[in-house]
Amino acid sequence: MYLLIILSVVFLMVGFWLFSFPPQQINKRAGFRTDLSMQNQRTWDFANHYAGELFIRSGVLGVIGGITSFLFPIGRFEGSILSGLIALYIPYYVVKKTQEKLRSANQ
Repeated sequence: MYLLIILSVVFLMVGFWLFSFPPQQINKRAGFRTDLSMQNQRTWDFANHYAGELFIRSGVLGVIGGITSFLFPIGRFEGSILSGLIALYIPYYVVKKTQEKLRSANQ
């Protein structure tokens, strides 16, 4: 439960950074780095902005979920497993959705 809240706050910070202060130039060190996003400056800008937006949304939902888990507690072990799975799924979701959006924009 704490894990989900802490990681969701990290996702919020990453999302805010990508959304508000994305890397200006394509690089291999910072930003949303995939083959599709690094094709040209337009896809790079779009991918960083879109991924930032998804990280912010996911982070907000994660914080709400973490707080809700205190209101409706489940077992400590089950809560930890569930929090961990949700925290692992958020980056996967962001990458998957951003890649899908890039593919559809390139067609």
